[in-house]
Amino acid sequence: IPAEPLFRSEFRVITPRRGPRRRQHSPSALQVECHPYHQQSDLKKRLAPYGTALKSWFPLGHGAPGLLQDPVPVSLGERYGNTPAQIILRWHIQKSTIVFPRSTSAEHLKGSIDIFDFALTDDDMTRIRALDSGKCYFTMTLEEQETALPQRAPADWQGARYFSSCGPGGSAR
Repeated sequence: IPAEPLFRSEFRVITPRRGPRRRQHSPSALQVECHPYHQQSDLKKRLAPYGTALKSWFPLGHGAPGLLQDPVPVSLGERYGNTPAQIILRWHIQKSTIVFPRSTSAEHLKGSIDIFDFALTDDDMTRIRALDSGKCYFTMTLEEQETALPQRAPADWQGARYFSSCGPGGSAR
């Protein structure tokens, strides 16, 4: 049995321990906030040598109007006959980012699945890549996370170094 879960969904990024208790298996996926405004390119590069995939949390920027009304996905949507949300989801897929968009609307769920009949060009991908500003929608400080979410930290994290990738508490610990 692997010493590490096959999938980890957390708000923090873990730095592996050194020494005798060092993990022997890397997670197969790490879920973090990822969308055109916060693309996590550096993290994705750091995960690649371990075969760890990036799973997008807030793939549509938490449905915030700013991202879904941004001129880039709007204009691409008009060109392809798709919604801005479909353009963003297609961008995730073409970047090999795992994405599970959530919706309570059957219409939105159907639209989220209907993204495999077109492909964005390299120029389209470059235009979306230019939107990366590091903007986060999840802005809970590290201290707020530790207070509100203590049950989410597995026991084997004791002594691990971690940091919050977004918000005021974003420094390494």
